[in-house]
Amino acid sequence: MIPVRISEPMELVFAAAPAYLASHGVPATPDDLGAHRCISCRHTSSGALHRWDFVRDGEMFGRAVPETFITNDVDLMRDAALSGLGIVCLLRLQAAPYLAAGSLAQVLPGWAPVLAANHLYYPGHRQPSAAFRAFLEVMQA
Repeated sequence: MIPVRISEPMELVFAAAPAYLASHGVPATPDDLGAHRCISCRHTSSGALHRWDFVRDGEMFGRAVPETFITNDVDLMRDAALSGLGIVCLLRLQAAPYLAAGSLAQVLPGWAPVLAANHLYYPGHRQPSAAFRAFLEVMQA
């Protein structure tokens, strides 16, 4: 099997609209999320809620958060946070433009985990098709 890395590690970020934080306060630790409204994701394939993971001193752990709003659409999660509905967990890449513009503010800095890079494994004893080689090139770009 030949491994091919198709993504970089992905950092998560916890964020909320400044107006939400002004009226509800800023959580200092994951335990503080129990007093907040959280925007969560339901996995389409399994129906399970996305578990919020945190990291401290190199140890990862999960916490149950109060799910005020649940969807399986990341754009809808982001828009709900932008409208002040609660705190959201997004990939930093997804939240970056809104954090830079100030329409979202990061909360719990230093508590968000970094997700491992994605890899694709395929048999090396076969000649890959042109379409598969093109796919690999696009994914590695």
